[in-house]
Amino acid sequence: MPSPQTQSRYDVFLSHHSSDKPHVETLAARLEDEAKLKPFLDKWRLTPGAPWQEELEAALDQSATCAVFMGASGLGACAIRIFASSPCFYQERSRKMKGRCRVFCAA
Repeated sequence: MPSPQTQSRYDVFLSHHSSDKPHVETLAARLEDEAKLKPFLDKWRLTPGAPWQEELEAALDQSATCAVFMGASGLGACAIRIFASSPCFYQERSRKMKGRCRVFCAA
C-alpha cells in the first residue's frame, strides 16, 4: 500500500487561530520556498463564499501531515473541531491521520 505522502495533495495542513495567520503565513511561504513543500493554508486555498468547513475537511484528508499552531488566542476553529468537538470525530480523524499531527506554539 502506498504511503500517505504519495497519495497526498498537500505536504502539510496548517491549522491555526486567525490571529496567528501572519506568523503561519510566513512559515507557509518558507515551507514552499526553502523546503519545496506544498502547505495547505486556508488564506491561499479556500474559495471565497464556498462552505469552508467542507473544504477544510477535504484538505485535511488530502494532507500528508497536520501542524496545529497554538498562540496566545488558543486553537483555531478547525483544530477545536478536530480535537475537541466530538469523540467520534476525533477518533475518526486520528485514525485517518495515523499520528501525523503535531502541535506547535505560534508566538
